Amino acid sequence: MTLWLRRSGLVSFADADRPDYLVIEHDKVIGRIYEQRYVPADVRWLWSITAFQIDPALGIATNGRVPTLDEAKARFQSGRTAVVEARQRAATWNYRGWQLLGWASLCSPLAFSFLR
Repeated sequence: MTLWLRRSGLVSFADADRPDYLVIEHDKVIGRIYEQRYVPADVRWLWSITAFQIDPALGIATNGRVPTLDEAKARFQSGRTAVVEARQRAATWNYRGWQLLGWASLCSPLAFSFLR
């Protein structure tokens, strides 16, 4: 899946020269990557996946600080991939759980399409 970066326009006039991007997937904003000033160089870039609600118990990183934009992009992509895989597993398990209980006839896989 291709992700796009677009200037956010969320910064103040004083920070207009600071890189600040929205991460776009299928014309929807799914996160943000931006550079912070006045912080150590090894934590300069902040990345955050904001479109998905993830159970912290899964241990999937949905935000972090890194030294470069390229590393922020890579971490965002790996986090997004982990989130999508976890959501697919959850949707599959939900339907299989209904099958195991013998209630699959009460709800089809289409009923779970809203979870995706």
